[in-house]
Amino acid sequence: IKRSVDDEDTLCRLIVEKLGGDKNGISYAEVAKTAYQSGHTKLATKLLDFEPQAANQVPLLMSMQEDDLALVKAIESGDNDLVYLVMLHIQRKLPTAEFFRIVHGKPLACSLLETYSKQQDLKLLKDFYYQDDRLADSANILVMEAYRQDDPVTRINQLKVAQKLYLEDKDFAFENKITEEQCKLLEIQTQLEKDTGHSFLELSLSETVFKCLFLGHSTKAAKIKSDFKIPDKRFWWLKVKVLVKTLNWEGLEKFAKSNPKFGFSGIIDTLISANQINQAKSFLDMMIKAGGIEKEVHAERYMMLLGLK
Repeated sequence: IKRSVDDEDTLCRLIVEKLGGDKNGISYAEVAKTAYQSGHTKLATKLLDFEPQAANQVPLLMSMQEDDLALVKAIESGDNDLVYLVMLHIQRKLPTAEFFRIVHGKPLACSLLETYSKQQDLKLLKDFYYQDDRLADSANILVMEAYRQDDPVTRINQLKVAQKLYLEDKDFAFENKITEEQCKLLEIQTQLEKDTGHSFLELSLSETVFKCLFLGHSTKAAKIKSDFKIPDKRFWWLKVKVLVKTLNWEGLEKFAKSNPKFGFSGIIDTLISANQINQAKSFLDMMIKAGGIEKEVHAERYMMLLGLK
């Protein structure tokens, strides 16, 4: 090889014929390495096509700066570890945009890049999605990053950026709405912490309303109900839970009687769950006295649960 000046295609054919093709278990990687070191890069590349072991092909291709081909060969081998090896090599070596260009159009490489980046490098994954115009996927990463932030202002700002990306894709109207509401809830929770001196961050919407009611901030709870259009029945149930938790039986009775449309079964269920059996019996008596369909449907079951039958 070192002395030859023949056409490299012809040389490749002659060498392969001399070595007996790819059936004799010969390491063409070693022959290709010699060709490369002698300045015959094209010949080395062609010889590597006859190397049966991808683990021998790929490292040499990387050393020859044939990164795109190295990635193709790694993918063809089906060896994910080898694909990762090539991708990490390319990522360290090339600008991010060039790295993405090489990976683009190779489904397995893209999939492995996503898997790796989700665990190791969210910024890389966000950039990958963005350059590929996958705006909703970029937004998903921003949401993940936002919830890793302890500072509420930083979290809110990142969620707002994510919301704008969701807004650009009509198929993600639901995600846009949810993110918008989460931003609003975080802003309310931040203000509640300033106003009350109690922690509210990380609570759900229902938990936030419950805590407001529990702390006696009924006006704030009502404002949240209005802002988020919380259904009356859900708000009623949260109020019942607070009254039961605080053992405010007089208040619970007044509340039940002032909201007759919601009946007694929800109250009795809450009392039984809280192991307030005597109070559950009292409200069962109220249900029976009130009569109607609620009594017909639930009374006998509650009597059995409470040991009254």
